[in-house]
Amino acid sequence: MSLVKQLEHVEIFILWSTIRRYFRYHPIPGVRGTHSSDGQNDSVYSDAEEDTTPIITTVNNNTNDSNGADTDKDMDKEKNRSTTTTAVGQPTICTTDDVIGEALWRLLLSNPNIKTLDLRQDFLFFRQLLHQSPTALQCIQSVTTQLVQGRLPVLPPNTLKVEANNVRFSRYSREDSPGPVNNSVEEVVVRHVEYLDQLRQVLFQAPKLKKLYIENLALLDTTIVHEEGYDDGGEKALEKQKEAELEAEAERTATVSGVQVVRCNHLHRQSTTGLERLFRMTPHLVEFYNSGWTPGYASILAENCPLLEVVRIVSPRYATFLERNPKNPIVDTVSPLLTSCSKLKVVDIQYELVDAKKVKEKPWVCLGLEKLRCQFVGVPYLTEKEQVTMDRMLAREKMEKEQESEDNQHRPSIPLQRTIPTARSKEEEELHERTRQATEIRRQVLGQFSKLTRLKHLTLSPDLKITDFSNADMYALIYRSKKDGQHYINYGDVRPDTLHLRLDCGLDQLATLTDLEYLAMESMDPQMRAEDVEWIAKHLGKLKEMRGLALDTHVGMEDDPEKDALRGLLQSLRPDILHTESLGRH
Repeated sequence: MSLVKQLEHVEIFILWSTIRRYFRYHPIPGVRGTHSSDGQNDSVYSDAEEDTTPIITTVNNNTNDSNGADTDKDMDKEKNRSTTTTAVGQPTICTTDDVIGEALWRLLLSNPNIKTLDLRQDFLFFRQLLHQSPTALQCIQSVTTQLVQGRLPVLPPNTLKVEANNVRFSRYSREDSPGPVNNSVEEVVVRHVEYLDQLRQVLFQAPKLKKLYIENLALLDTTIVHEEGYDDGGEKALEKQKEAELEAEAERTATVSGVQVVRCNHLHRQSTTGLERLFRMTPHLVEFYNSGWTPGYASILAENCPLLEVVRIVSPRYATFLERNPKNPIVDTVSPLLTSCSKLKVVDIQYELVDAKKVKEKPWVCLGLEKLRCQFVGVPYLTEKEQVTMDRMLAREKMEKEQESEDNQHRPSIPLQRTIPTARSKEEEELHERTRQATEIRRQVLGQFSKLTRLKHLTLSPDLKITDFSNADMYALIYRSKKDGQHYINYGDVRPDTLHLRLDCGLDQLATLTDLEYLAMESMDPQMRAEDVEWIAKHLGKLKEMRGLALDTHVGMEDDPEKDALRGLLQSLRPDILHTESLGRH
């Protein structure tokens, strides 16, 4: 290995079974690590029967008892093994993986240009050598390794990025001493995290950390006393109570981190509480990315992260592929961010809701917002039957006014008995009031938009095409048109309780959005008319793309001549505006 001297990247990935089977090391008899030479009693793990490797832990993780036994043995092995040194202070080579670790050390020393070190296994001998020579391997900047007892191991002095694999297979205990502090580390990637305290340890060991990436996060709530109806004799309850006290103490004494970017992926539902507690240690957080969102996130981020600028959910939940029922209660999971985080620039939470009725309660403070993607729902609306009643009432009142005006025009000098207009019924009064409230709510929301003068991207609803065409239930969406008798698809995404982009609903307030380049409204009916389209073409001079003005180009949708005419009008007035439809989750 020492003959290779021009390496820049080293990756060691050898299955432990391969190491034990094909690279056997026969130490001097009497030295720890000696195994039978006849091979009859040896397994593939005989050289390192005490190793804390992912392979061994995986083999034994089917039963909790075997896991506990391995954990105790791992602890004893780590203590015993760490004291096995020669008279001159060098560790003794006792096993096959020690030989590989020592060879790896020589390889790295002979290649001063190595920048990246990828170790899929944990070589204790290599760690001991690095611990004894902390200034060695100064050229290495990126390391892939495993957590040792739930903590970062000793790292080369100039390491900037660390990837920690298989965290869930790393034995972890609160009572273990803290790991070494690495002042140069700025970026950490951890996978398969189960305990919040493991993240606390990472933040403590990397005080200069700026970016924390968490993949396959599944935090376990160790503070739940016991499940309802489960009788454990009180022992489990006492253990959980003690764990809750330790967790509370750890949270009080946790080190505040300077981490600025947190990115999570594959977040499990049970991880919510733990991740929210993590935010209390990251007051300097600027960017947060995740693959899931819960109601508690907005409040806890708003409370603990005043410097927050970017919130982006990179993929929707499975629930977003289901139709939202406008009659269900609305859980507003976005407003706390808009009303508390003044430095926000990006809120990309397309599948989360804002209760439009409550927008007037507290003004938005994120006046520098440049991108906003969420749903504004909860506007009072009329059903088709109620709309027919409302239209009939309006037509009747219009006809009565026209008749009265005509009578006054033709016979102004003859006093006539004033025609008493038909009184509205109780139902008509209720429908009229609901319509008035809806118009006022829409004006209030558009009024808030008008204050976001730096806004460039505005998405008011999810993309339309979210139907699962592979599902047999899709056939329930097919209907026969009354116009031509043909069959079409009703996507079922367009909800009635959304915004209307009309001048009588406050569209003219958006004249302040002079930087707006993108406007999307696919899963809503904006109820636009020709005068509304003309206003957009005239006043939104930087607009480059619009989605949702006409949707009949989607697969299987029935033609809508009125909306096609609106789109044609916009294209004639502003041919520079691209009108597209989403192909998925963009």
